[in-house]
Amino acid sequence: MVIEELRDLIIIISGATTVVALILLTVLLFKLYHKMSSVLDSVNAISKKARDISAYVGDEMAKPLVQVASLIQGARSVANFLRRKQGGKDGGNG
Repeated sequence: MVIEELRDLIIIISGATTVVALILLTVLLFKLYHKMSSVLDSVNAISKKARDISAYVGDEMAKPLVQVASLIQGARSVANFLRRKQGGKDGGNG
C-alpha cells in the first residue's frame, strides 16, 4: 500500500502547487492590468494634448495662408481685368 499512498501524496502536492501557481499568476496579471491601465490613461492624455496642439497650430497657420492666397488671387483677378480693358474689344489679341 505504500505505492498507493505515495501516488496520492504526489497528486495532492501537484494539485496544491497548481492552485498556488494559479493564484500567483492571477495576482500578477491583476497588478499588470492596473499598471498598464494607468500607462494607457497617460498615453491617451498625451495624445489628446498632441491633437489639440496640432489642431491649434493648423488653424493658426491656415488662417494667414488663406488670407495671403486670397490676396494673391484678388491681385491676379485685378491684373487680368486691367489687361482685358487695355486690350480693347478683342481681349488684347490685336
